[in-house]
Amino acid sequence: MMDTPPHKLTLELFKALVARLQLEDSFLQKHILFRPEKKYGWKPVLLTPSVEILTCCWMPRQESGIHDHGNSLNVTQVIQGACTAQIYEVLGQELVLSKEEEIHANQLTGVERQPQFHQLINKSNIEPLVTLHFYCPARPQ
Repeated sequence: MMDTPPHKLTLELFKALVARLQLEDSFLQKHILFRPEKKYGWKPVLLTPSVEILTCCWMPRQESGIHDHGNSLNVTQVIQGACTAQIYEVLGQELVLSKEEEIHANQLTGVERQPQFHQLINKSNIEPLVTLHFYCPARPQ
């Protein structure tokens, strides 16, 4: 499982690897950065050519906007709060919402390589959201 080259890794296998990872709360706390004046705050945790990990911190009602991750797989784990994950498919010239799920602490969601698009939203009016994001391979800088 660990010998799979990044370009051959499937989303399901990547999710399984992420699910096995156990990071201490004290480690994660060092990577939490809220930026209420911006769309959301993020902070790098690890960057190699094969994998990138970062935290995102969302104030109530903040969202990512619809986007893709190019040739990178993406797995997102909720650390605190509840996250609404929306998956969009390309139909002709339009992006169409094909799946919406709410994920909670320690749950995972994921996005395939392009042409799949997604959006993450903190729909809460009062609770902040903290998510941990994994990309394989690392996104172009």
